[in-house]
Amino acid sequence: MLSSNQPKYSTFGGAASIVHPREAASWFSKVFFTWCTPLVHLQHALNIEDIWQLEAANTAESNTKRFLTAFGRSKSVFRACSNVYGAWFAVAGVLGLVLRLLELIGPIVLQKIVGATNDRASSHLYYWLAVLLVSKVSRAILWSHMVMLEDILGIQYVHIHPFLGRVSCVCRFVGGLKGVLFQRLVSKASVQPGEVPDLANVYSTDIDNLLWASVSFNNLWIMPTQILVISYLLYQELGVAAFAGLGMLVLSLCQGTFISTIQSKAFDRVSTARDDRMQAVKETFGSILIVKLHAWEQKCRAKIQSLRDIGLCCHDSRSV
Repeated sequence: MLSSNQPKYSTFGGAASIVHPREAASWFSKVFFTWCTPLVHLQHALNIEDIWQLEAANTAESNTKRFLTAFGRSKSVFRACSNVYGAWFAVAGVLGLVLRLLELIGPIVLQKIVGATNDRASSHLYYWLAVLLVSKVSRAILWSHMVMLEDILGIQYVHIHPFLGRVSCVCRFVGGLKGVLFQRLVSKASVQPGEVPDLANVYSTDIDNLLWASVSFNNLWIMPTQILVISYLLYQELGVAAFAGLGMLVLSLCQGTFISTIQSKAFDRVSTARDDRMQAVKETFGSILIVKLHAWEQKCRAKIQSLRDIGLCCHDSRSV
C-alpha cells in the first residue's frame, strides 16, 4: 500500500536507446552508404533532433577508457595509440595506397586504347573501357570509405592536404587523447600548478600536430611505393629515358626535404613563442593580486602583447 502511494517523478521520461542507422544497416547499405539517405532527403536546415547520436565506439567516454587502459600498461602515448588504433591506421594507409594506384589506371587504359585503335582490335577496346569504368567506380566507393574511416579515427587535420583533399578533425583518436588530458587538467591531485599552461598547450594545439604526424606517417611508405610503380610504368614505355624522369623525382624529393627543414625550424620558433606567451600569462594570473596592488596591468598587457606580436611574426614567416 505504501509503495503504491509514493509519488513517481517521470517528468522527462526514460531515456530512449536510439540505434545508429549504420549499426542496423545491411552490407549493401554500408557499402553504398544508402543508410544516409533519410538524412540527405531532409528538405530543411538540420536541427538538433535531426542529428544522429554517436555510435558507442565513437564516443569520447569509451575512447578515453580504452586509451587510459593502454596508456596504463605502456606509459607511452605512441604505444597506447598503436595498441588501440594501430590496426585502423594501417587499414586507412592501405586504402590510401589503393586509391593512389587506382589513379594510375587512367593513363594505362589510355595507352591500351591507343594501341587497340591502331591494331583495330575492338574487343580489347571494350575490355579496357570496362576496366576503366570499374576502376573509377571502385575508387569513388573506396574514397568515401577512407574519408569516413579517417573522420572516425580523427586522422584528418583541419587543412586542405594536397593528397587527401578535404579533411576534418573528429572522433576516436581526438576524443580519447583529449579526454585523458581533460581528466588530468581537472584533477587537482595529479596536476601541479605550473603544469596547467603546458597541458593547456597540448590540449589546444599540440594534438593537431599529432594528427598531422599521423597523416605524414602513412605518406612515408605510400609515396615511395607510388613512385616505384610510376617509375616502373615509365620504364616499360620509355626504356632508359625513364631514368631522366626518375632523376627529376629524386630532385623534387631533395627540394621537398630542404623546404621541410625550413618549415620545421619555423615551427620550432612558433612553438617557442607560444610557450613564452603562455608562461607570461600564467605568471600574470598567478600574481594578479600584486599586479592590481601596484597597478601593473598596462605593463603586463604590453609584455603579453609584445610576445604575441613575436609569435605572429614567426607564424607569418612559417606560412611564407
